[in-house]
Amino acid sequence: PEAQISVLSNATQVHKESVMTALKKVDQNILKLDAASDRLLRIINRPTGKLDTRTIVERLKKFEGDLIIQTMFIKGSYEGEDFDNTTAEEIAAWLDLLKEINPKKIMIYPIERGTPTDSLEKISKEKLEKIANQARAIGFKVAVY
Repeated sequence: PEAQISVLSNATQVHKESVMTALKKVDQNILKLDAASDRLLRIINRPTGKLDTRTIVERLKKFEGDLIIQTMFIKGSYEGEDFDNTTAEEIAAWLDLLKEINPKKIMIYPIERGTPTDSLEKISKEKLEKIANQARAIGFKVAVY
C-alpha cells in the first residue's frame, strides 16, 4: 500500500517503552511539545503522574530527527494560574529543546476550538510567524497554521 500512517500524540506517554516501540513502526510521528518548562507542561498538557519536560525531550531525541514537533502557543489563566508559552524566556527555552530534538519539521498553531475555560487567549498569526522565524533562523522548517 502507498498510504502512510501518521500518529499525532501529545507525547506524554513516550516514556513507556511499549509506546516508543509502536511509534517507531509508523511512517510519520507528529509529537507535541507545547511547553519548555515543567510548570507549563502541567498546565497545558495536564499529564498524569510526575512526567517532566526533560523525560519527554530525552525520549523524543531517540527518534534521531525522524519526527515532526507540533506546538500550540497559548496564553491565559487556568484554575487561577496565569501562563504564557509565548514569552521571550519560554521561546528561548523551546528553541533550545528543539536544537536537542532536531525534528525534521515543526508545526505551530494557536487554539482554534472551544476550551474548558474562557480565560485562554488565541495567539495572533503575526506573533506565530515571529516565533516561526526564530526557529527558521536556526535552520528548522516551520509551518504556521
